[in-house]
Amino acid sequence: MTRAVNVVSAATFTIICLSGCGGEKTPAWLTPTSLDAMTTRDAYDAVEEGMNYAKVSELLGPGRYEGRLSAGGHQVVWSREGAEDGGSFVTFDSEGSVVGHYWATRSTRIPFELKDQFDNTRRNGDFADQFTIFVINGPKTGKFGPDWRTAVSEEFAGDLDEIVIVGVAQMESIPEMMRGQIHRFFPTEKDRWVLMDWNDLFTDAYGLDMGKCNILVFRPDGTTLFQVAVTDFDDRVFGELVEAVRSAQTEVVAGPA
Repeated sequence: MTRAVNVVSAATFTIICLSGCGGEKTPAWLTPTSLDAMTTRDAYDAVEEGMNYAKVSELLGPGRYEGRLSAGGHQVVWSREGAEDGGSFVTFDSEGSVVGHYWATRSTRIPFELKDQFDNTRRNGDFADQFTIFVINGPKTGKFGPDWRTAVSEEFAGDLDEIVIVGVAQMESIPEMMRGQIHRFFPTEKDRWVLMDWNDLFTDAYGLDMGKCNILVFRPDGTTLFQVAVTDFDDRVFGELVEAVRSAQTEVVAGPA
């Protein structure tokens, strides 16, 4: 399985490694800047795989280096400090060409109070001090979710004391007349509960792509670790997700330097 080359690993936009992280040197093609690196979602949407750093920097302004990742990737962050619309994460290969990019819409897990299909209420605070992996689907993307949730559940089966895996159903588009019967389409096993998001709270907060299965991962402190929109199961993307969580677990165990 190919491991991470474009993991979103610093969605709080505050960790800066201008001279390189983990003993790695800043690549020669990179010209990182200071805390005031800025971007917008419109500018980010113009980024394409294969672009070189100079072109991306022209679009977004100089970025902030976040250190070398596995497979030789170098992650650069463009962010709007304190802005709700988030920031972008672009990963370059050793030659300075884009190999992956993500937009993190919010930097923290939003407060919420939602019921599952068994009418049990779940709140944001229930997931404090744990890694939380949300697998989010709408009515047209449910076929993608099971494979991803199964893979995530199997990968982290030995870590369930510190990692919570949560299914979320985006339900706002369901006609009012059908809502009373919708529960019968969900698992009947009590341990396979799914949050019923009738107002598409997660979609609005994180700018989700509702044509795809969306996966959001949060650290124990509630900050974003990883975000991706997917369709059919993809070993490469799954490897990136696993790498992000395993690396963050190591950081939590190690504690502050």
